Amino acid sequence: MISLNNFVFTVFLFLGILSTQAFACIIENNAIELEVYEKIKTIYGRDVCDTLKKVATAKKLPLIDIKMFEYEGGFRLSPKNLIQSDNFSNVDFSYGVMTYDSIRNSIFISGNPKYGSIIEFAVPEIVKSKNIQDFVIVETSRQPYFRFYNPNDVASKKITGIDGFFRITGIGKLGRSLIVNYINWYDANANEADTSIVITDAHNMVASEIKGPYQIEGAARASGWITPIPEIWQDLLGGSHILGNQPYASIISRLSVGPSAFAFYPRPDMVYSEARHVPSVRLLDFPLKNFLKLDQLYGDDVSTRAILNNEMLNNDLWTVLSGAAIGFIAPNTRAYVTIGKSGGHKSGVGYKIKQLNSGSTNTCGGSCARDFNDHGSYYWMWDAYDLFKVRLGLMEPFEVRPYDYGYFEVPVGNDLLASSGAYDTENKRLFLSFRSGDTLRRFARPPLILTYKLNI
Repeated sequence: MISLNNFVFTVFLFLGILSTQAFACIIENNAIELEVYEKIKTIYGRDVCDTLKKVATAKKLPLIDIKMFEYEGGFRLSPKNLIQSDNFSNVDFSYGVMTYDSIRNSIFISGNPKYGSIIEFAVPEIVKSKNIQDFVIVETSRQPYFRFYNPNDVASKKITGIDGFFRITGIGKLGRSLIVNYINWYDANANEADTSIVITDAHNMVASEIKGPYQIEGAARASGWITPIPEIWQDLLGGSHILGNQPYASIISRLSVGPSAFAFYPRPDMVYSEARHVPSVRLLDFPLKNFLKLDQLYGDDVSTRAILNNEMLNNDLWTVLSGAAIGFIAPNTRAYVTIGKSGGHKSGVGYKIKQLNSGSTNTCGGSCARDFNDHGSYYWMWDAYDLFKVRLGLMEPFEVRPYDYGYFEVPVGNDLLASSGAYDTENKRLFLSFRSGDTLRRFARPPLILTYKLNI
């Protein structure tokens, strides 16, 4: 039986709108919708057949289920000072912003947030246990502690373009270079444009040249994670890597109120470029006026505040406590996986309130779940084919909805909140870091690192 699409294409052939060659290409790749074909023809012109083949191949890739992530175990990072006389030369209270280097089998992770710093640690044996006391503790760094931002230093402000409230939000490694994303985490005017630097020699950071600041299109909504895009999706999405947002930032009007995705080419536009403007392709983005929600649940008379605070207790998608920490397209699939934190889905959200089951009479410091236990790590999974349709202009970046979402299991403690991560494509291993997830000393709070295997 001929499909409706193929019937329409046959009519186009009869009317002379399509050439015989184009018709043959379309029939061969008949998984493509008519509207997609029309956009591809307009954008790609003579390359339409090659593009159709790529699209048809990508569209046939499977989506994945969150249950395909199998917990492997983890390891711990010592909070001790790496410079004896410097009490901030450590990972204590670090947000755990990280990337993974498969060649060196090491992680690059942000240090104590008092300063802008990065530390490289070799990945030890990963011990599978639900008790973190069984994990290996990494005591020493692979190279000297590296600090590049001091809030009292004019030179570091000139390098980054950030005058205050500096925070690292994303790290990505390309060859020997390290791209570091950051924000002014309390940009009250919502006009900060500087987002990134390039450390040209990640293997010897203290002696490396630093290039920047760069200004990535998307600003705070695109200055978080940096992950590679599988080759089959690169031409379709318009980049070799994906940028996302971050889970810990203030001034909601400048943020994506939902996970984001911006495609870009960091090698030609950053590593090998002296230009400071970095173009990106907006694929997934939820500005405040178009924040992530299930539209069918709410009428026009329901306020943004009521939905994000889950006042009606029917919001299990995204609240004001939600934040995505890592996003990547799983190779050989069409799944864009985003993982982070969320809360208030069962009890709702209040502001500076006394929480139920907190064991304290004190109020929380800002927005918090009404029940102290109503929070955890969370995931949102998206169809990369929808992102491609956004690239074609067939959908808006804020019209895409996840095909699956919910709580992400953390076997060592479901109260831990994912704050960053990285995906090792060679070993199909997901690294997740959890801010203040460990307590090696009474007042020490280094991040905890857990790993998951993607069974696909």
